[in-house]
Amino acid sequence: MFPRQKLWYLEVIAVHPSLQSRGLGGGVMRWILEHVRDEPIFLECTREDNLTFYQSFGFEVVEVVELAEEDQTGDVFKHWVMVRPGKS
Repeated sequence: MFPRQKLWYLEVIAVHPSLQSRGLGGGVMRWILEHVRDEPIFLECTREDNLTFYQSFGFEVVEVVELAEEDQTGDVFKHWVMVRPGKS
């Protein structure tokens, strides 16, 4: 039997570079977390620089995914799967 708890997926959070460092992203994140309350939520982070932002809201890295380019140039696209566990 599956738990009746909801699972939320946060698809995209972005602030234009010219508007960053003004608290806009944090305000949006606080609103989202208030809305989902204590239910689990996960997201995929595509910039390593943003990990600490999400960690400050209780998200934890649960998996790092690396995708190699098909042309064998050695370029790797990396993203981090992050979860904020629910409390209920």
